[in-house]
Amino acid sequence: MAGTVVTVKDLVVRVQFDDDPPELNELLEVQNGHETQILVDHLESEGIAFCLNVRSDFRLMKGMAVERTHKGIEVPIGDPTIGRILNALGDPLDGQEAIDKSVPRKDIMKLPPRSTNFEVQKSEILETGIKVIDFFTPFVKGRKIGIIGGAGVGKTVLTMELINNIARSGSGLSFFTGIGERIREGHELYQTLKDEDLLKNTCMYFAQMNENPIQRALIGIAATAGAEHFRDEKKNEYPVLRR
Repeated sequence: MAGTVVTVKDLVVRVQFDDDPPELNELLEVQNGHETQILVDHLESEGIAFCLNVRSDFRLMKGMAVERTHKGIEVPIGDPTIGRILNALGDPLDGQEAIDKSVPRKDIMKLPPRSTNFEVQKSEILETGIKVIDFFTPFVKGRKIGIIGGAGVGKTVLTMELINNIARSGSGLSFFTGIGERIREGHELYQTLKDEDLLKNTCMYFAQMNENPIQRALIGIAATAGAEHFRDEKKNEYPVLRR
């Protein structure tokens, strides 16, 4: 026995390890007949691992055995993710079959390799096709842009138009990450992209209002892991992601 559950409080599970403590961000499996997965957030004193119940599976009890998996949260990467909607754990949310286990996966917490090749590149404008943006607030490739506003002012509509224009230009991929948004908005976005035949240029990661706060906190990291793969490994096929 590697560990034992000592406390369960909502989504927080503490596990006692007498020896062989787990690593940070490692997934553990509770031996309750369902292999419930919990994620190590940090280690406390006296061999206690502070863990998070990532799937909100409450079939847990004090005294249950816990085994290490020696791996973290891994999501599928590469071309099979294009046109799909995935959650923070790499599970499909679009009603289609799960991505095959033979598809390469990446630990979402693993940092990309450091680069010592720092090339000074000339700033380029990303033309959106929306005149008021291209004229007043042009997007510079490689930089961050925020769209801020209250409810109902058109943030999602503007985002969909940006995805639409970039996809139609054939210049690369768009990554859309929904963090705590309404389910209706995510469904409308997916349906619009599907109707316009734009799913082939889009990757989507959702952790909406119905998901627990753990998955909502992890979804941005999972989407970044997927985007880093295309940026670093597929940059010749998808030049828009080159930085």
